[in-house]
Amino acid sequence: MEYIEILKAIGITAASQIIFFIVLAFIGRQVIEYLFAERMEFKKLELTQQLETFKQNLEKENLGLKSEIDKSIEAYKHQLEVTRLEYQIQFAELQQKRLTVIETLYKLLVKSNRALKNLTTVIFGEAGLTNVEEIRKERLKVLDQTYFELMDYFTLNKIYFTKETCDMIEKLMAIHWDSAWDYTEPERLKAMGAALPPREALEKIRQVEKTIKVEIGNLLDLLEKDFRKMLGVISEV
Repeated sequence: MEYIEILKAIGITAASQIIFFIVLAFIGRQVIEYLFAERMEFKKLELTQQLETFKQNLEKENLGLKSEIDKSIEAYKHQLEVTRLEYQIQFAELQQKRLTVIETLYKLLVKSNRALKNLTTVIFGEAGLTNVEEIRKERLKVLDQTYFELMDYFTLNKIYFTKETCDMIEKLMAIHWDSAWDYTEPERLKAMGAALPPREALEKIRQVEKTIKVEIGNLLDLLEKDFRKMLGVISEV
């Protein structure tokens, strides 16, 4: 009805004219709707193509980025492996050095202990000999050499041991020194024109012998066990 009123308003009153314009308006509307639909479809297709192109470009970028990340990861893994191998080599060299230090130090401990034992057995084991004094001086000289060799080597290599192990070694060396000092006290006093009573001198010598057997023996046992753990001969448990 709106179309008819509009046509009448502009002076078109004939039925044929009215029908013509109605048909024309309808066709025009259909054409407009068709063109709009075609435009929308074309736009939709265009947007779809753009979206697909964007997706393809994005996938290419992702592939490129993934490739770069993979390369970075592989390079990082390679560097980690190189670092690990270098650490293993350094650790192996350190362990080998430590094993050598343990072996050498243990031999010096045994030699020093043997020298101390030999010094104290001169009077008892070889008292009937005429050259006791010469034997005592020679063994005292050997003891001095082995003791200071032990002390120097330990001082230069104590970094390879724990504090507990160092404390035991230092205690052992201190007992070595004190035992040798006590054993030679009667001779030192005699050289200065004094002398210990025979009973007191004999008791001091016996005390040194006991110290060597008990205190030094126990410390050596503990150190041997500690060294075996370091060498992997026995487990930590």
